[in-house]
Amino acid sequence: MGHSFVWPEPFTSPPLPDRHNKILWELQRPGHAADSADLLITASLNDSEKVVHSRVEGHVTPGRARPSIIDVPEPGCWTFSLTWRAERDTVSVRYRSSG
Repeated sequence: MGHSFVWPEPFTSPPLPDRHNKILWELQRPGHAADSADLLITASLNDSEKVVHSRVEGHVTPGRARPSIIDVPEPGCWTFSLTWRAERDTVSVRYRSSG
């Protein structure tokens, strides 16, 4: 799909009260079809049945990038499956305990 930029690091679960877990997803190949497409995100906690779904609406953030706040219910390594029109990708992100 492209690049992803995360901040702040490290990600925490639950999120700290004064900051969010934020990822900027960027489409590698620009194109008019993707400019207004929604980004669909499925996050799965590795070695568990826990799943979180999220949608970043394209009409809110048109262009090649989709910023998203992705908070998950518990720490661990989460695998994100991304769908953005015909583009598909996966990325793993570690969330540490905030406690």
